[in-house]
Amino acid sequence: MSYKMKDAKSVLLLLMLFAIPDFAKSQSIIYNRFDAQSQLANTSYDSSSIAFRSVIDYQDETAADYLEILSVFLHSSYNSKFAHGFNDGYLWQGRGFNQSFSLGVQGRLGKFEYTFAPVLNYNENKNYNLRSDFGSNPEFQNRFTTGIDYVMQYGNGSFSELYLGQSEIAYSHPKFRVSLGTANTFWGPAIFNQALMSNHANGFPNLRVGSNTPWQTKAGLFEMQWIFGITQESDYFNSDPDDDRKIFNGFVFGYAPKFFPGLSFTLQRTMQIQDKDRDGWSEYFILFTDFLRTSQQASDGSVNESADQTLSFGLEWISSGDDFKIYMEWIRGDFASNLPDFLTQPEHNAGYVWGFVKQFKLQDQKAIDFIFENANLAVWETGRVRSSGSLYQHSQITQGYTNNGQVMGAAIGPGSSFHAVNISYRNRKQSINFEFFRTRYNDDAYYLRLFDEVGRTQDIQYYLGLHWKDWLGNIEYQIGSGTGIRDNYLFESRKVIVNLHPQIILRYHFQKR
Repeated sequence: MSYKMKDAKSVLLLLMLFAIPDFAKSQSIIYNRFDAQSQLANTSYDSSSIAFRSVIDYQDETAADYLEILSVFLHSSYNSKFAHGFNDGYLWQGRGFNQSFSLGVQGRLGKFEYTFAPVLNYNENKNYNLRSDFGSNPEFQNRFTTGIDYVMQYGNGSFSELYLGQSEIAYSHPKFRVSLGTANTFWGPAIFNQALMSNHANGFPNLRVGSNTPWQTKAGLFEMQWIFGITQESDYFNSDPDDDRKIFNGFVFGYAPKFFPGLSFTLQRTMQIQDKDRDGWSEYFILFTDFLRTSQQASDGSVNESADQTLSFGLEWISSGDDFKIYMEWIRGDFASNLPDFLTQPEHNAGYVWGFVKQFKLQDQKAIDFIFENANLAVWETGRVRSSGSLYQHSQITQGYTNNGQVMGAAIGPGSSFHAVNISYRNRKQSINFEFFRTRYNDDAYYLRLFDEVGRTQDIQYYLGLHWKDWLGNIEYQIGSGTGIRDNYLFESRKVIVNLHPQIILRYHFQKR
């Protein structure tokens, strides 16, 4: 089951239905990393969210019932040498031409809110060098990882897919919210590499129960979300149909203390188990029962680690002037053996993300934004002396922390490190954005397995991008391009590949903002 529709007639009917011009107001969905950056890098304090953010926004709940047609969204990109793209939701950007189109409706009826925003993708999907000469992983999987469904290319030849996309139906009460949908969400404070949940992979069918907006108390604001869902193996991992589905449980907690304005704490935890390994209905709720490896210990002392845990803790502080914020997130994968083990080596199977945003406010609603972020998910240091897989990998949940072959957390993937510098100038209508990303891929594989074979040959990409955003009537457009210089590509000594990555993003707003 892949949660997609391929019937051409259905696609045409949907497009005809939603092509009727009507009373839409504005774009209400985060589709890609540029949308996410504009929201997550905001330095103004937002009391409507602490630790959890959906890609879907609705009109204020004090407004009357409404129905609107969402803005037409069109994202075109090209990769000249290899697949590249991150935090792009339902769009996977392979080598060659990539296209994503979305159009839908959103509304409110009483206490019910709904968004239907299907996504239609086309991928040229040209072949490129996957280092198939190395290792024994399946053909289209990453050659340097184990215990993870980590797709580098989705088969041979071009393909098109229609997904339910960023869609949901929800019951919205002032104190709580219940939703059912397939939309992406963000957990924690990071901008480019959310450690536990991002929009890098496809969204997955899920039921969410939690606070509608943070609860106000004398101690401050509290936020809580529980997420239950089903994640899916890709078509390129193995041929066993019995392990295609994983049960996903997630818990998100946020707290903003009243006595320290601008400060917030976040705590996120997930548990995964193969659907085929589930003994009964109680296995759907192991998130609330299993915390240490001893919880999976049999009476004879053996451990059957059928569940996979991931935990993260975050901090964020926003200045009183609403022009600066700093954040960090620490992530730990798998179970600690016991409490002394956790206290002795908290860095085992752990990583971090941290960064800051500084806004320089100018006259006439103009501003310059400076963003820095650093992430390090490598766990090789303790891996030298004790058994350890990389973050997002697992020996028994062999698909790892993925959905449809893509990591659900930080886009850089297992064992990798990342530095970002992003500078943008913007006014009320226009913006220009310069970005520099340095990504060193899979240090865990390099230091623990490959060093003796390849020597000082670490796989590093330097990426430079420049993007312009403006309006033309009701059309909001973004044009830009990036160049990725990949040194020692896939650990191949002195292999330098230059990838060109132009992009055009268009939105047609039925009513100009």
